[in-house]
Amino acid sequence: MDEDDPRAPVDRPVPDPDDIVGQTIDGRYQVLSRIGAGGMGFVFEARHAQLGQTLVLKTLRPELLSSATITERFVREAQSATRIRHPHVIDVKDFGVHPRFGAYYVMERLDGRDLQALTEAEGPVPAARAIRILTQVAGALGAAHRVGVIHRDLKPANVFLVAQGAEPDFVKVLDFGLAKVMGANRRLTETGQVLGTPRYMAPEQCAGERVDARADVYSAGMLLWQLLTGQEPYAEMGTYEILGQKMFEEMRAPSALEPPVRVPSRVEALLMRCLSKDPAARPADGAALHAELEHLARDPRDAPPTPPGGSVAPPSAPSPPVPSPSAPPPRASSAPPPPPRSRGLIAGATSIALVLAAAGVALYLALRPAPDRSPPPTPPTVGPAARLASPSPPDPRPADPPPADPPAAPRPAPAVIAVRSDPPGAEVRTGDRVLGVTPLDIRVPGDVPEGATVRIALEGYAPREITILRGVPSAHVQLHPAH
Repeated sequence: MDEDDPRAPVDRPVPDPDDIVGQTIDGRYQVLSRIGAGGMGFVFEARHAQLGQTLVLKTLRPELLSSATITERFVREAQSATRIRHPHVIDVKDFGVHPRFGAYYVMERLDGRDLQALTEAEGPVPAARAIRILTQVAGALGAAHRVGVIHRDLKPANVFLVAQGAEPDFVKVLDFGLAKVMGANRRLTETGQVLGTPRYMAPEQCAGERVDARADVYSAGMLLWQLLTGQEPYAEMGTYEILGQKMFEEMRAPSALEPPVRVPSRVEALLMRCLSKDPAARPADGAALHAELEHLARDPRDAPPTPPGGSVAPPSAPSPPVPSPSAPPPRASSAPPPPPRSRGLIAGATSIALVLAAAGVALYLALRPAPDRSPPPTPPTVGPAARLASPSPPDPRPADPPPADPPAAPRPAPAVIAVRSDPPGAEVRTGDRVLGVTPLDIRVPGDVPEGATVRIALEGYAPREITILRGVPSAHVQLHPAH
């Protein structure tokens, strides 16, 4: 690969992420301060040196600069956003490669809050407001799908709300770092790789299968579910339990929760279609979802309630109109909500690459309660014939043994991540557990799980933290003397 290609791995000492603060990048962007961090990169406030415009500059984490795959994914994030060009997609203004800090791109700065902050502060959102927000999200997805881009990591942290004109909830969709170009056949989008945030991912994406625009429609449905209920889906579950739920259990409709959340049934019917395990039952893409949401916004009338179980098929004929309830949906908690928070853009929220462990799914299956295989009771017989009948002799044949549990799938071979520091001999720790000293090889899984954060510390030097990712074979950390 050409050394000037931004996707080429960087083979040089890893800089401290804050070394960029105070620098002027490419003679145009004065870096003022760090304002956020994610799994792949850091986000800084910057000012255009000539225009004085406040912007956001995003860089890769220094320890990831040596990974050609992650660098290429970072480059594609900028390319995807500029390819879409839609009012509800973050505006990427520039891209470049710095000789020391690697690839970077520059975006508009947004002042507002994301959907996660909205639901944490306000709880359930009235259906009309939720539909208005999601209609804008669907518009952004429709524009992406028209140019062949699938987002693949749509979640509340990647949907930002800003006040613009008369619209207090103007949507900006962020972070196309996991975006896939439809029809591409490349190693970044291989079947069997699970990329994204599990609680918002479609079942087929959780299974590592190839995805299309309907996976984004499912994720949009999860956003709507959280807006309407005020609850984070699968809040108390770990990653493997969430993956098992996604593939083997139906999502519960708001009206089926305890206590039930009151939602207009036309809204709930569309919601549960978006959350269908069968992609064919969902709206075909963002444009189709946008059209249905616009219809709901124009026709807020109610319809018959969702049947038990929460799975709704598209109605074959329109239902008689019934006035929609005027009361807003009840809050899940009686405690007063925390005051709304306003924060700057943390573009590039964490996009975690997860490799689906077959053993984790097998563990989920093993922990699920076994289905009752006993035959249904025989209904009592009435009438004179029943009183005269003699009891049947017992069946001498032994009962069939219960079916054996399926054999557990083999565990994937652990990856080995080489962690080096300059100077060497630094302690490597995760939580309260010391893994060893550098140079050190870390097994994933085994020593640490995928996505774990480890701390590298040496007396007299400022400690550093890195994220362990299976796709990054090595991490070289430059330690700086403590001040």
